[in-house]
Amino acid sequence: MMTKQEHIDYWVNTAQYDWSGAEETFDAKRYVHSLFWAHLTLEKLAKAHWIRTHEDNIPPKIHNIVRLLEQSNIDLGEETMKFL
Repeated sequence: MMTKQEHIDYWVNTAQYDWSGAEETFDAKRYVHSLFWAHLTLEKLAKAHWIRTHEDNIPPKIHNIVRLLEQSNIDLGEETMKFL
C-alpha cells in the first residue's frame, strides 16, 4: 500500500515526464500536441495538490483543472483561474 507522499510523488513525477513531452513537441513546432502535454502536466500537479489537501489518496477521475483546484481550496486568483 502506498503512503500519501508516495501518491503525491507519483503525480509529480509523471507530471515532470509529461512536461518534457510538452517541451519536445513545442520545440518541434507541434503546438497542439505541446498544449495537450502541458494540460496533462497541470492536471497531474493539481491532483498531487488535491491529495495533499484531502484525507483520500485517490483524486477524482476528472480532467477539469479548475475543479480540482477549487476542491483543494487553493486560491490562485481570478485571473489565473480564468486562464486555466
